[in-house]
Amino acid sequence: MKNSQTLSPEAQERLEQFIESHELCRNQERKDELRNIIYDLLVGWESEITLNNLEIALEKVQRPKALSLDIKSGELKYAEQKAALNTVGSNDFSSGTTFYYMFFTILLPFAAIIIELLYRPFTQSFFDPLPDFLHLILCAFPPFSNLITYFQLKRNKVYNPKILLLQNAAIAASFYYCLYFAPLSPLSALGILLMGAGFLSLSPLFGFSGVFCLRKRYYLAHEIKASRFKHSFTAVIILFSLLILNKMPSALTEYGISQYLKGSDPRSKAVAASFIRSWGSSQHILKKSQRGFGSGTAAVGDLPINNHVPHKKLNQLYFRVTGKIPHKITTHSIFDSELNRNSRRRWTWDSDIGDQEIGDKQEDLLLVSSQFDSKLDADPAIAYSEWVMQFENSHQFQNREARMKILLPDQAVVSRLTLWVNGEEREAAFAKTSKVKSAYKNIVRQNRDPVLVTWSAKNRIFVQCFPVLPQKRMKIRIGISSPMPLSQDKSKAYFYPPQILASNYYRSPSLKHDIWLESKQKFAKPALKSLKIELSATSHSLRGSLLHQDMTQSFRAELPRTDLNEFWGRDLHDEQKLITSKIRYGSPFKRQKFFVLIDGSTSLAKEKQALAPTLKKLITNPNFQIYIASDELIKVNRYSDFDDYSFEGGYDNLHALNQLIELTDQESSIIWLHGPQPYELSSSSKLNQYQKRRGLVPIRNFQFNEGANKVIQEIKSSPHYSNLAASNRAELIALFELMLNPSEWPVFERQFIDAESYPKTAPQANSHLCRLMVSDEVNQSYFSDRSDHDEMANKAALYQLVTPLSGAVVLETQAQYDAAGLEAVDPSTVPTVPEPETWALIIILSLLLLYYHFKNKQKLEPSRA
Repeated sequence: MKNSQTLSPEAQERLEQFIESHELCRNQERKDELRNIIYDLLVGWESEITLNNLEIALEKVQRPKALSLDIKSGELKYAEQKAALNTVGSNDFSSGTTFYYMFFTILLPFAAIIIELLYRPFTQSFFDPLPDFLHLILCAFPPFSNLITYFQLKRNKVYNPKILLLQNAAIAASFYYCLYFAPLSPLSALGILLMGAGFLSLSPLFGFSGVFCLRKRYYLAHEIKASRFKHSFTAVIILFSLLILNKMPSALTEYGISQYLKGSDPRSKAVAASFIRSWGSSQHILKKSQRGFGSGTAAVGDLPINNHVPHKKLNQLYFRVTGKIPHKITTHSIFDSELNRNSRRRWTWDSDIGDQEIGDKQEDLLLVSSQFDSKLDADPAIAYSEWVMQFENSHQFQNREARMKILLPDQAVVSRLTLWVNGEEREAAFAKTSKVKSAYKNIVRQNRDPVLVTWSAKNRIFVQCFPVLPQKRMKIRIGISSPMPLSQDKSKAYFYPPQILASNYYRSPSLKHDIWLESKQKFAKPALKSLKIELSATSHSLRGSLLHQDMTQSFRAELPRTDLNEFWGRDLHDEQKLITSKIRYGSPFKRQKFFVLIDGSTSLAKEKQALAPTLKKLITNPNFQIYIASDELIKVNRYSDFDDYSFEGGYDNLHALNQLIELTDQESSIIWLHGPQPYELSSSSKLNQYQKRRGLVPIRNFQFNEGANKVIQEIKSSPHYSNLAASNRAELIALFELMLNPSEWPVFERQFIDAESYPKTAPQANSHLCRLMVSDEVNQSYFSDRSDHDEMANKAALYQLVTPLSGAVVLETQAQYDAAGLEAVDPSTVPTVPEPETWALIIILSLLLLYYHFKNKQKLEPSRA
């Protein structure tokens, strides 16, 4: 404004209000530029600019496209000649054009994003279009750009270079998604024509067309002369740069996978796993290992590298990188809920049905009920337990197989197996392992009702139940005969329950184990408050409902016993033989030097603090040598070596055992503390060869946490492999204290004797003494080079036992037993634990019999008189 011109107070106030409220004046620089433009329009007017004069100038500035931002400098420009040219108003969009832009290019793409986030239809059927936040932003760019551009043109907004940036980013993102959805476009178009379905998969194409058309309109409306291709090409370069950065962890992971596959020895494989742990993405391995048609793990932006790697190899690598079992991790939508998961039930193939593998967790299969009953006799230190479990399949139409591995008490044996068929109890047939397995597999193919229990490793059994019908339950009972360990002074006997080591089902959130133990002796006060002691007319009871964690880690029953050192029992099938059980003293550890191997995997990280006090003592004791199974065998020379070690990933414990056994001698044994070992990461040939050539080295293990153990499967034929006699962490620590202060310990030793020569002056034990003796005999045959395996298998079947040479199977009909050449056991010959109701009924009947006896006696006495 010329110095001779001034604004009236009203005009000055109006000018400031106009500048402050203008949409382009977002900073002081733009305000000054707009003020100068208005001053230039007022040049040549009167010396004092009135409010009316100012309004005329403001009207010129407010004309469509009078103001614009320069595409290069970003300065605010005024061009009066544009005011009447290329005006874009509401008349430029017909009703049909408006519907197309609003529905197909804006609402439909937004709806596709929301539906995918909520229900994941594309993820579950084809691939995941929204694998991360960056792809969510990219997918939202096209409809968002279309919405902004449409209203900019509709309302005659002034030119804004930021709109061009948004459009270029949107056209690059929509082009990127069009490439991925291109193979589905013909099917989607056909689906629209035939069924009216398929619009969602075409939404990227609709979004791209909207961005392209509206961008062209915007360029024409504002007479932009700059090259549209140049700006789009720049946006594409920026987009792919962001995608490369986003996929960098995946690319590094693929490099690590390649190195892992090339590795020919444990060391090179360990280096590759360590590289991925430091720089790669374990989630990428997990998704890659589960990838397949409709798996829900394929995603937009996946790198086409290592696509033919076996899933088993990827599962092993995932375990080595994270220390976790792959099929324990599931991914759901970000807005997922239990209701949504239930509504999306679909066919999922269980490739391990009928095999001796736990396999993947089945989300629809639950353990919903667990009842554990035991009859304990502390004097001969013998227990019989029955574990009744119910499985529920909540799938809408698909059968499931329940599989689990159970850890039995030391030297225990399965002596009963029952399946409920249509509400009726069906007892098992016991036979040679290969025979019962064959019968089970044949019935599984027919989708009928078998349950199979076989020996898996020392003190371990494998249980299979099929089919658990859709929306139905399956009920089984496993009977277990077991010895009870004694205290050092023989005054107490202890009972430990079996534990589920691995399973392919989930536990119901409300599951509790209903415990009921019966004994003639009075139970010691339990450590768990949920258990209570009750006294009945004939026995003592310990009962209550336990959480799964308490059942597996803290439950133990303690009973007093009389000072009796010998018992005898009858042979169930040979009257010429008896079984004696005599206490002898000996060290529970035959060798006094110990090599302690600690698994360096993630699963033991939370046990580090609990083990620390004991390890401090072990490290200073010359009879103990401590090692950690890591990429290499690490010796712990001082406590700081253990304290500084970071437990992460999953390590090859079998390779560590192969190395450690080379350091042992004839006076040493190995104590192996570990987490789950779900994969065989190396060969056991070296370990087994050493055991055969140099003499057997006892290997005792204690497993923290539930999970499969393939290493045990590899060394299960070793007679010197066994579990540490501890059911929880506290007892493990107490066991180490016993190793530090060795002393003799009482144990019952069983043997067959001639019935006629035995005086039978000692108390008689129950029939489970015979079952334990036969189990010992079969185990001795299996763990030796004897040639009587077939004979021992038949004997175990006769005595109705699950051993290394025999198994148990329940079939649905007699015709199935006949076809398999099997015979179900007589229900009258199976061991039982009377239910509490049964005990009550027995007592009532006994009282009634006594009542009628004395009543009849009184009637007879007068007649005699």
